[in-house]
Amino acid sequence: MVTINPNSFPDKKLRLIITINGPDIRGYIHLMGLQLVSDLCSGGLQGASIGSTDISLTPGKIRSGNHTADTQTAGSVCLLLQAALPCALYADASSQLCLKGGTNAEMAPQIDYTVKVFKPMVERFGVRFDCDIRMRSPSWPESCPTK
Repeated sequence: MVTINPNSFPDKKLRLIITINGPDIRGYIHLMGLQLVSDLCSGGLQGASIGSTDISLTPGKIRSGNHTADTQTAGSVCLLLQAALPCALYADASSQLCLKGGTNAEMAPQIDYTVKVFKPMVERFGVRFDCDIRMRSPSWPESCPTK
């Protein structure tokens, strides 16, 4: 669980043209990140699926509150945090993110790096968040149901 304190953010329209590879762990983590950002910013997300090459995200008002993302794989919770943090910082009140997935995924920041290096660095810029690690998960492929 991650709790984040906010500010405010102007609405902008984005059109993303991305290829989500899949169906493997990288595709799922990218898809979950897009869905989490869309949820945080009350966005209209179109075309977001594994294998998609044209994704459109039209953000609305950034919402504070509780937001959950579950990769259902060993996909990195740290990458989900990196996607969600900029939006959560601009909400009008505190937010709580419940991120489920891998804490030590390959080719992604490790949870210990996030807590011991990233968190203190962003705190120097006034960003405050708490990180409550409920359970550590092994790295992929051992815990990946898509393998």
